[in-house]
This record gives sequence, C-alpha cells and structure tokens, in this order.
Amino acid sequence: IKIDSQGMDLKIINSLDEKYLSKVVALDVEPGFIPAYKGEDLFPSVHEFLVSKGFCLADLRSQKYPRVNAGSLREINSLLNISDENGIEPFLTSSPTAAEARYLRTISSAAKCGEEQLLLLFIFSILCGHNGFAFDVKIEHEKKYEKNLNNEYISDFILNILREQSFMPLWKYKFVKNIIKRFPSIKRYL
Repeated sequence: IKIDSQGMDLKIINSLDEKYLSKVVALDVEPGFIPAYKGEDLFPSVHEFLVSKGFCLADLRSQKYPRVNAGSLREINSLLNISDENGIEPFLTSSPTAAEARYLRTISSAAKCGEEQLLLLFIFSILCGHNGFAFDVKIEHEKKYEKNLNNEYISDFILNILREQSFMPLWKYKFVKNIIKRFPSIKRYL
C-alpha cells in the first residue's frame, strides 16, 4: 500500500479492517516530522503504530525545505534582484519536514499471515534491495512449508546480488516472473 495523504496516514491505516491490514506486507507512508497540517499524524506515532502491527522500517528518506517563510524568501530574492521562479531557494540549507518511509512485515508476522504473504514479502524484499532479508524470508518459508523454492535458482540469484551489490532491473523482472509462474495466486497482489 502507498499512502500519500497530507498527514492522514495513521487515520487511513487505522480505518483498515484488521483482517485486511494483516495481509499487507509492504507499506509506504509520508508522515511529517513537523506539523504542516491541522491534526497531522507525525512520524513518531505512525512508526510506533506500524512496529506494533508487525512491520519494520526498511527505508527512510526525508523531504526537505528551507526554513524560511515565504515573505522573507521574496525579500531576499528582491534584494538580490533574482527573478527566477525558484530564486535563491535551491541554495538555502534545507531541513527535514516529512518522511518518505517504507515498511516491510517482519518475518514472524508475515509467517502468521500465510504462505502467500511470506512469498510476497520475499518478492518485495528483493524489489526493495533488501536481499539478505529476502534470503531470511526464503529460509523461513522453507522451514514453515517444507517446500523448496527452487532452492538452487533463488540461492544463486541472491548470492550473485549480494556479491555484486547491484543488479539490473531485468534480473528483478525475470526473477519475479518465475516466482509468479510458480505461485500464480500471488499475481493479484502485485
């Protein structure tokens, strides 16, 4: 799920039925670090809630803006005789204002949800570049379901990625395509 709701992330997540939320394996949210909207859900409360629901923070980037009000910015641009639309703003030091956060299910909470969620967590982990975590998910799947996920192919794929520390999007595509071929029921989630 991707949520970009101008500060209403937690309210939207809370509105989801628990049965539905328990099947979500990856979640992108954009809560603020500082309040920009009335009643906004800020990062600490969104993070705490998601961790309590079995998610872990997988990636965090910040949106940044200069700490200057619009009137001061216009005055600076006028004093410097800058007429460009962005003016001096790109040259000012910026402060983090909001998070762009990606959460993935923990292995234990995904395993409680079922085989499809564990396989989806595996795929999303690869797509997000969390290759070591994907390998852990693969091992958990094999333990829990006593199924070999084409062990040689997946192990070689992940080990190659870890060795090279980068891989081409075509690899991702082929890899996900093979998993979907093997487990067609997960296609509806992608």
